[in-house]
Amino acid sequence: MCEVVAYFKHSGANKELDQTLKQDVSTRWNSQFFLLQSLASQLNDVKAILGANKQYEKLELLNGVDEKLLNDLS
Repeated sequence: MCEVVAYFKHSGANKELDQTLKQDVSTRWNSQFFLLQSLASQLNDVKAILGANKQYEKLELLNGVDEKLLNDLS
């Protein structure tokens, strides 16, 4: 999931979302939680943008995500 968020940050695709995705920062203990929370709230939009931008390899990374578990975590 970190790779997907990094793509959104570096490509400018983050501008297409209502809220920005949060990146994982190794020196901040809660950043992984914020990453999961931001991704959970916009997962469908993220998938749609990845498909529109033909980023199929990154889209495949999200296919295995259990959406219920992701929502329960956030």
